[in-house]
Amino acid sequence: MKLKVALTSILLFTAVAAHADCDAQKAARNAAMNATVGVSGHCTPKNVTKDALRDNTNLDEKKSNLNNKTQNVKNTANDARNTANEVKNVVTD
Repeated sequence: MKLKVALTSILLFTAVAAHADCDAQKAARNAAMNATVGVSGHCTPKNVTKDALRDNTNLDEKKSNLNNKTQNVKNTANDARNTANEVKNVVTD
């Protein structure tokens, strides 16, 4: 009985950290622990799927932001070339 109480206490203290880094390995470990001890953590296959979908959504947003920043760099480079050409034309005239 004391072992179950100690194990439950440890799981409660680590549940917050386990949710933050929920992956397939932790979900499998929690399922095995649930089958043997009857207690499992927060990380389940359902949570892994939710995290994966959320990460993919964030990737699309990050890709869009990266494309915008790349275009801004290209525009700035073009502006610098145009300014250099204008200076060159003024100096040669």
